[in-house]
Amino acid sequence: MGLRVWPYAVAVAVVTVLAGCAEDDPGPTAAQASETLKSQIDSVMRESAALANIRIIDPGQKDIPCGDEKVKRRYAATAEFHPEDQGLVDQLTGALLGQGYKVSEVDAPNSQRTVLRLPTARTVVTLDVPTPGTVTVVGETDCVAAR
Repeated sequence: MGLRVWPYAVAVAVVTVLAGCAEDDPGPTAAQASETLKSQIDSVMRESAALANIRIIDPGQKDIPCGDEKVKRRYAATAEFHPEDQGLVDQLTGALLGQGYKVSEVDAPNSQRTVLRLPTARTVVTLDVPTPGTVTVVGETDCVAAR
């Protein structure tokens, strides 16, 4: 009977070791996370029929040191929209929620600023309407390994 338990004990030990390895996952590099941001932000901006004159204001190609040999990157775009389109931030938020983001902060009622986080990609996106008719979408990676 003891010999029959042995294969199961080995299987449990292997699964335990593999699970421990998964916890040490360093995740994406800054460059990889930056590409995720670029792809997601560009997609959300292009899909919104309410936006015009979309411009990239930070291409996110440089590392920003943040200590412990880690860096982060930023990617940002801005666009114009009709000020009457009050649902724009909700529309953009919904598109990001569809990509797996979760709302982590909402500044209301005096602001149209929403912060969303995607932990698996180690990214944060901030949607803001700094002036009527202008929206900015700023993505930033967490502090992660440079390479």
